[in-house]
Amino acid sequence: MKKSHLLILFVSLFLSITSLNINSRGTQDTYDSQDGYVPNEVLVKFHKEVGRYFIQRAVDSVLGKVMTYLDEEISPFAWNPEVSSLRSFLADPYLLHIKVPKEIGTEQAIYILNLNPNVEYAQKNFIYSVVTIPNDTHFLNFGE
Repeated sequence: MKKSHLLILFVSLFLSITSLNINSRGTQDTYDSQDGYVPNEVLVKFHKEVGRYFIQRAVDSVLGKVMTYLDEEISPFAWNPEVSSLRSFLADPYLLHIKVPKEIGTEQAIYILNLNPNVEYAQKNFIYSVVTIPNDTHFLNFGE
């Protein structure tokens, strides 16, 4: 493999890895969490038949704020699973991204929300990292 191809490969790999930590506004988010999740954020899946009033009450029970996938705050009454711009996640319209105050915290919010019969589940907003290593046999053979 030529050195120019190797350089392009390393630059591409570096850009793909660093782009995983950049949000839609082009800035890098920093989280002071060694536990692998975003503090004070909860992902909540409601049952499909639950109305907005009950969703509002559940969100209010943890003093939360519903966030769209564009990182915009919306009221649970404005949330509409039929409108993609008002969803927290495009792939699952009934999964909501909720930010909670530090005074409530992630663990307590999950506990409170999981007690609610309208909630299918509540969980931490886990941070996942994806690293792809090329299947090129010469990738790790730098000197050859």
